[in-house]
Order: sequence, then C-alpha cells, then structure tokens
Amino acid sequence: VLRLRREAEEKTTSLERRAATAADEARRGSFSKLEDFASLLGTVRSLAGEAAALKEAPGADSDRIGAVEENLTAQNRSLSERCVAFLLGPDSLAPYREKAEGHLRDAGALTKVSEADALERAVAGTSSELETLVETLNALPIEDATETTRILDAIAALYTTLNQARGEIRNRRRALGEGEA
Repeated sequence: VLRLRREAEEKTTSLERRAATAADEARRGSFSKLEDFASLLGTVRSLAGEAAALKEAPGADSDRIGAVEENLTAQNRSLSERCVAFLLGPDSLAPYREKAEGHLRDAGALTKVSEADALERAVAGTSSELETLVETLNALPIEDATETTRILDAIAALYTTLNQARGEIRNRRRALGEGEA
C-alpha cells in the first residue's frame, strides 16, 4: 500500500510539473504558426488524459489531481480560443497555401515521370497535414458556426488547389509517358 501511494505521489508530482511547464509555454509562446498551437494543445490534452487515469490509481490524491485537471481544462480552453483567433487571421493558412500553389506550379513544369512520383508524394504529404488541421479544428470548441465555416472554406480552397495539382500531375505523367513510348 505504501509503495502504491509513493508511486502515485511521484506520478502526481511529475504531472504537476509537466502541467506547469505547459502553462508556462502557453503564457510565453509566440504562436506564430499553427503547428505551435497544435503541439501545445496535443500536450495539454495528453496531460489531461494522464490526469484522469491517475485519479483512478490506488493511493492517488484526487484533490491535487483535480486541481491539475482544472488547470489543464482552463489551458485547453484558452489555447483553443487563441487558436481559433489565429485561424481566422488572413495569413494563418499561408504556409499551406504556398505549399499547394508550389505543388501546382511544379506539376506544370514536370519533365520526368520520376519527378511526378516525387511530387505526388509531396502533394499527399500536404493533404495529410490539412487532414490533421481539420481534425484539430474539429476538436476546438468553436461557438460561432460562421467562424468554423470561414476556416473550413479556406481549407477547402487549399484542397481544390491540391486536387488541381494532382490532375496536372496525372496529365503530365500521361504526356511524358506518351513521349517516352
């Protein structure tokens, strides 16, 4: 029993320390990129899950863990609100827009089938990043449906550009294949 209490105490202390570190990052972070928000939101959610599991451990101090959970809930809410405000900014998706437009440009300039394969992988990577963004967005508590719609419309425009790049890659591959035959 003493060993279980000591282990629970150590885990609680570790959790408190990591939650405090996350809180410091949230206060001091510059959050100039969406990845900054996503990373810290992921950390806070992970810590919250850890707290919930620890609360059930034998010998755990439920009051201390409850205080950590309240802190993490407040951090999550604050970070989520800041993330939504960031996403509503005009340049929040600029890195993704630049990638998508670059893929489309590169697709039009393909000269080898091997280049098309590499570019297809790059387009798939960017598409995967957007899927992660949509998952992150779905996890945010956005009260105003028009805000969600604005963000999703901007993401949809990025998917459109990526789909145009895929189509251009397909066309260029076909043309390059005919030229090689």
